[in-house]
Amino acid sequence: MAVMSCSNYPYGFFHAYRNVAERKELSVVVHLGDYIYEYGEGTYGNGTEINRIPNPPTVLATLSDYRARHAQYKTDADLQLAHAAHAFITVWDDHEFFDNSDGTRKLDERVKNGIRAYFEYLPIRQEGMDSTGRIYRDFRFGKLMDLFMLDTRIIGRDATDKYLPWEVLNPKRQMLGLDQEAWLFSNLKASKARQTKWRVIGQQIIFSQIQLLGLPINYDSWDGYPFARKRVTDFIDKNNIEDVVILSGE
Repeated sequence: MAVMSCSNYPYGFFHAYRNVAERKELSVVVHLGDYIYEYGEGTYGNGTEINRIPNPPTVLATLSDYRARHAQYKTDADLQLAHAAHAFITVWDDHEFFDNSDGTRKLDERVKNGIRAYFEYLPIRQEGMDSTGRIYRDFRFGKLMDLFMLDTRIIGRDATDKYLPWEVLNPKRQMLGLDQEAWLFSNLKASKARQTKWRVIGQQIIFSQIQLLGLPINYDSWDGYPFARKRVTDFIDKNNIEDVVILSGE
């Protein structure tokens, strides 16, 4: 299994995709989000210098903008090779929409446009045909591994970039949302009952604590949602669920 994230067209070339394409032993490629970036030219990467100017050259807003950017990414030869060689399992992060988007913005036109373009251009089935854009889902690899792909960005996340202690330390603060959190816990228990060897959680943002002088340095990560993280780790500990691996994008 290969794990990838954060592919920014004007920032450089996608050699890593070519390397993955050449790895014949892989069963699947897991992409943890930021498959595209929404910025205009020169904002986060200078495509002019390397002949990789994003299309459109302005920040994405309309449905046609998001479609054009996805279509441009699909012209990259290395990305084409990776998709041709291996199955992809994908989830979105924020840059498929806009920087630091969250569940409070799910009705924003840019989010709705980004969701529609994502389902049009990525190899993914929507879990339930409703307006939520649900993408959290699971995959079973025999008795070797159960893979749980989460949405830590849109479907259930409370407002990001909160810095005040009474906001960050609110025990009801949600990263996954009640439904997705319950779904994850139920599936972890079921995986243990099936005696699957490994339980792998694929998600978009840094799960581990990263602090400077005792304070988080990125409140958009799980550090900004410590009680939500504690609910996950407590559930795993209290139910003696072993061999859990948490993948992080970012």
